[in-house]
Amino acid sequence: MSGTNMEQKVKKREWVKTAAIIFLVILLVLTFFSNTIMNRSLPEVAAQAVTSGSINARIRGSGTVSANETYDVTISQSRKVQSVLVRVGDQVSTGDVLFVLDPQESAELKAAQETLKSMERSYQEQLTSATNEAAREDRQIQKAREAYNEALALYRQYTDVEPSQLKSKLSAAQTELKALNKALDEAREALSDAKADPNYTNLSADISKMEGQVSQYEGEIEALSEQLNALYKSVSDNTGDRTEADVRKDLAAVAAEKSAAQTALETAKGKLSGAQSALAAAQTKLATSEVAHGADYRELMGYAQGQDHADAATVAYRMQAYAANAELLRDAMIRAGRDDTYITDEKLAALKLAYETITADEAALANAQKALNALQTEIAAYEAAIADCDGRTDALNKELQIVVDKQNNAAASRNEQIYKLQNEIGTAQYALSEASRVLTALKNQQANWQMHFAQLEALVEQAEDKVEAQQDLIDDYSEALSAASQVEAAQQTLEELTFNASLDDLTEMNLQAARDKIEEQKLLIEELSTGSDAVEVKAKVSGTISAVHCSAGNTVSSETPMATITITDRGYTMKISVTNEQAQKVRVGDVANVTNYYFGDITATLEKIANDPQNQGRGKLLIFRISGSDVEPGTNLTLSIGQKSASYDTLIPNSAIRTDSNGSFVLVLVAKSTPLRTRYVATRAEINILAQDDTTAAVSGLANGDFVITTSSHPLEAGDQVRLVDE
Repeated sequence: MSGTNMEQKVKKREWVKTAAIIFLVILLVLTFFSNTIMNRSLPEVAAQAVTSGSINARIRGSGTVSANETYDVTISQSRKVQSVLVRVGDQVSTGDVLFVLDPQESAELKAAQETLKSMERSYQEQLTSATNEAAREDRQIQKAREAYNEALALYRQYTDVEPSQLKSKLSAAQTELKALNKALDEAREALSDAKADPNYTNLSADISKMEGQVSQYEGEIEALSEQLNALYKSVSDNTGDRTEADVRKDLAAVAAEKSAAQTALETAKGKLSGAQSALAAAQTKLATSEVAHGADYRELMGYAQGQDHADAATVAYRMQAYAANAELLRDAMIRAGRDDTYITDEKLAALKLAYETITADEAALANAQKALNALQTEIAAYEAAIADCDGRTDALNKELQIVVDKQNNAAASRNEQIYKLQNEIGTAQYALSEASRVLTALKNQQANWQMHFAQLEALVEQAEDKVEAQQDLIDDYSEALSAASQVEAAQQTLEELTFNASLDDLTEMNLQAARDKIEEQKLLIEELSTGSDAVEVKAKVSGTISAVHCSAGNTVSSETPMATITITDRGYTMKISVTNEQAQKVRVGDVANVTNYYFGDITATLEKIANDPQNQGRGKLLIFRISGSDVEPGTNLTLSIGQKSASYDTLIPNSAIRTDSNGSFVLVLVAKSTPLRTRYVATRAEINILAQDDTTAAVSGLANGDFVITTSSHPLEAGDQVRLVDE
C-alpha cells in the first residue's frame, strides 16, 4: 500500500513540473508576440535633435514692382510703322529713336494732296473751257494752250505729282533720303555696338561658370545620394553582404524547392502501386506459363546444352536459333537420340511455343522489376531532397534572426546618419535649384541677344532697300523738275492771256474762286507736311520701356499710344501684405534684403505702413520704395526685413512646436530599456519661444541633444509609446 502511494506522489510531482514548463513556454511565446503586435500598433513618428546655431526672425514676402509715373509715346498723324527699335525693359533717354516710320505720307496728308490734285484738275478744266471761246478769237491763247498741253504731257512721263508740288516733293524726298541714310548708319552702328556689348560678350563666361556650379552641385547630390542609398541598404557592420532581403530570398527559394520535391514525391508515390501491380501480374503470368509450357521449355534447353554442356550464353543462343529454325531443332533432337516417331511437327511447334511464351514473360517480368526499382530510387531521392530543404530552412531561419537583431540594434544610429545626409542633400538641392535658375536666366539672355542681332540685321537690310528705292524716286523727280518749269511757265502764260481776254464776269469769278481754294489747300498741305516727312519717333522723356503697343507693319492712328515709358526718375514702389504682429517688428526707414535677385543693384526701403484694405483690422501693408539701376516695373521681388541674426543654444523645427491652453510645448522622445528591446515614449516639455523664422525656432526649456517629435502617423499625447519611422 505504501509503495502505491509513493508512486502516486512521484507521478503528481512529474505532472506539476510538466505543467510549469508548458506555462513558461506559453508565457515566453505570448510575450514575444505581444511585443511584435504592440510595435505594429504604435504611432509612427519622426524626430529631430535639438541643435545650436543662428536664427534670423525676419518677415518675408513677395510683390510686384510698379512705377510711380509713365508717359505714352504718340504721333500727330496716322503713319505705318516700319520697324520697332525698342523692347520692354530697354532704358531710353530723351532723343533716343524708338520707332522708324514708313517714309510715305500720312493718310491725312495723302487725302489733302488728293483733294488738291482734284481741285487743280478741275481748275484746269475750267481754264481750258474758258479759253475755248477766246481761243477762236485770239491766236496767242490758242498757241499758249497747245504749249501748256505739250509741256504737261512731257511732265507726266516722269511723275503723277502735280507740278506745283514737285519741288516740295523733291525736297521731302531728299530730306527722307538723308534720314534713311542716317537710319542706315545708325542701324549698322547699333548692330556693331550690340555685338561688342560687354553684357553680351561676358555671357559665355558667366554661363560656363554657372554650368560648372550646376555640375558641382549635381555631383555633390549624386555622391550624397549614393551614401544615403548605401545607408538604406546596410543592416549592420557585421552582416557582410547578406541582408534580410537576401536571407528571405533564399528562404523563398528553398521553400519553392521543397514544394517542388514534395509534389514530385507524391506523383512518384502515386505511380508506385501501379508498378507493384504490374510486377505481380508479370510474375503470375510467368508462373502460369511455367505450368503450361515449363516441360517443353526445359526439354528445349536440354537440346541446347547438348552433350558438350555449353555455357549459359551458348545455350540461350542455341535456344533462340532452334525456336527460329525447325530443321536445326530436328538435328539437335536426333543428336539427343530421339527417333522420327517422337520428332513430329506438333512436337516441334510445342517446343517453339514454349520458348517464345516463357521468354516473353521473363522479359516482361524483368522490365516490371526494373521500373519498380527506378521508381523506388526516385522516391528515395525526393525524400532526401525534402530533408535537405528542411535542414537549410532551419539554418536560414537562424541566420534571419541574427540579421534582424543586428538591424534593430543599428536602427537608431542609422536614422541619425540618414537625417544628416537628407539635410545635406536638401541644402545641395536648393543650391542646385538656384544655380539652375541663374543659368536658365543667362541662357535666356543669350537667346534674347541673338534674337536682337537678327532684328538689327533685318533693320539694316530694310534700311538699305529703302535708301536704294528713295534714290530712284529722287532721280525721277530730278528728271521731272526741268519739265515742271516748262509746265509752270506755260500755265502762267495761259492764265495771263485768258484773264486779259474778254471773259464774262461769272467765268472770271469762278476761276478766281477756284484759284483761291487751291491756295488754301496748299496752305493746309504745308501745315500737314510740317513733320510729316519725319521717319523717326524719338523719346521725349528718359526712362524704361514698360510696354510696346505696336509692331512693324502696323498703321498707328493719331494719338494712339505706340509705347509706354516708365519715368525712372519718379521712382518705384512695391507692397507686401503682413499681419499686425509682423508689422510691429519693423519701422519706417528699415532696409529690406532682396532674396531672389542676385545680380544687380536693387534697394528696398520701407516707406510707409498702411492698413490692408483686403484684411481690415487684421493686416497691414508694408509699402517699400524700390531703387537701383536694375529696377524694372513688373518684376516680382521677394523681400526679407526684420531683426538681425543671433546665436542660440537650442534650435528646433517649427513643426515640432505644439500649443494648448497652458502655452507652448514639444513632445520629447525618451528611450526606455526593457529586457526585450528599447521602448520610446513621447514626453511633454514646456518651452518658451525666444525667436522664430519661417522654419526654425529658438526656445528655452530643452537641452542640446534632446530629440523632439516633428511628425506622427496618429495624434499623440504625453506618455504615449511610439516607434521611429525606420524601426
